[in-house]
Amino acid sequence: MDNKIESKWLTRILYLLIFLFALGFGNFERYILAVVFLIYVYVVFRSGGRLSIYKGSPVAPLALWGVIYFAFYALEGNDFLTGLFYYFIGPVLFWLVGRDIASEKNENTNLYLVLAVCSGLLIHGILNISTSISGGYFLNNAEYIHDYWSGRMVSRTIVGMYMTPFVCVAIPIVFLWDKGVKTIVKVLLFAGTIVALGLSIYVGNRALLVIAVLVLMFSVFYGMRVSKNKLRSLLAIIFGLFLILIILSGNVINVEGFIENSFLGRRSTNLLQDGRWAVYAHVFKHFFDFTFGWVSNNGGIQSVGLEWAHNIWIDIYIYSGLLPAVAFLIFSVKSFRNSISIVKNYKISTSLRMISIITLIGIFLNWAVEPVLIANPYYFVICCFVFGSFEKWERLAKTS
Repeated sequence: MDNKIESKWLTRILYLLIFLFALGFGNFERYILAVVFLIYVYVVFRSGGRLSIYKGSPVAPLALWGVIYFAFYALEGNDFLTGLFYYFIGPVLFWLVGRDIASEKNENTNLYLVLAVCSGLLIHGILNISTSISGGYFLNNAEYIHDYWSGRMVSRTIVGMYMTPFVCVAIPIVFLWDKGVKTIVKVLLFAGTIVALGLSIYVGNRALLVIAVLVLMFSVFYGMRVSKNKLRSLLAIIFGLFLILIILSGNVINVEGFIENSFLGRRSTNLLQDGRWAVYAHVFKHFFDFTFGWVSNNGGIQSVGLEWAHNIWIDIYIYSGLLPAVAFLIFSVKSFRNSISIVKNYKISTSLRMISIITLIGIFLNWAVEPVLIANPYYFVICCFVFGSFEKWERLAKTS
């Protein structure tokens, strides 16, 4: 039994807070997280003071990882509150809220909840880029842009992180003919996907483009297998691909020049010189030197002049050692298992089944190529919320 949130008003307040957190509203993420924490403590208290955790749940290894990673983060002399909110409390809290806030009866509510969170991230990314363009921060091919809310300089490629979950959710919905999703929603999702991909090219985010192509391919093959309206789905896919082909081959709105002159075009020529390959080689060669993270390796990978691996699993091992790395790997495997359980249950709508597996794979791919925990722990917390929602879907799949 979950820690069920009985009050409709409380549920709506949590919906709003989670969306505002995803949006990064006003640079108040810590305050929003603190309010969500207090509300959830109240919910647990109203449920008899017992925190409901299923046997074999992914949240247990996530909590173990968070405790150890936070300890390493604090011992290194980093900001205590950042570690407390984004590594110790945030991931587990948002996972639990994602599980308990998901509807037990209405699949559309669950779908739109995930869409709202992903849209908040997307809007945050768009605001960052638009502000930087208007402020002239893209001059001289600068690596960093301004965050809209905080004014801090953030990596321009990391902005693609904010757009990845939205694209992963939108593509299967757009190219599948599911009567449960209104046409206007599909139109908005398609427009949002085009904007996200266009901006990712502009700022030089290679990861999102690769993920989008993989998501589209998976949606085509899986969607044609499970969709009840195969002909309409096929026509939608053909139309979408045909439209993209026309734009590229006809150089509509100067797409070719846009890509060549974009930051992405320049970055792609230096792909083989990417520093992360040196990190992979160094970690593989000195694997046991990182058993206890930076403590056992005299300060970590930076001590030998290398940057982070930009891979969440390797970066965890480099920074905090073997035990939290194994715990996080178990969390990842269990989350993947949840999505597989959802996919196998044909009583759940096509949209939810597609979204559960494709979004998870898309986020995992993003985690594999970007410095998530180092540069954007707030994004990681949102991902935990999404995976918590999938836990509820998986439980409903078993009981439906």
